[in-house]
Amino acid sequence: MNSGVKGKVGGLLLRNEIRGVADKFDASRYGGAVLLGLQAPVVKAHGAADVRTVYYTIKQVADMVSKQTITKFVQYFDAHKIAVPEEK
Repeated sequence: MNSGVKGKVGGLLLRNEIRGVADKFDASRYGGAVLLGLQAPVVKAHGAADVRTVYYTIKQVADMVSKQTITKFVQYFDAHKIAVPEEK
């Protein structure tokens, strides 16, 4: 594909921005999915987790503990009278 000089210059100017967007969509940097409704932080790592993903998953749980995320969720739900469905 021959994009010409303008296209190449534009690509060079946007290169760092495009990398930033790619980093935001890099699932390995986010650890995993948080499971709410539990008494302790639980994070389900992605199926193809590598060493980097496991590192970020552990970091994610540590951040949740240090920021008291579970306690804040419980307080929010209590304050807003959001009912949790009872188990059958």
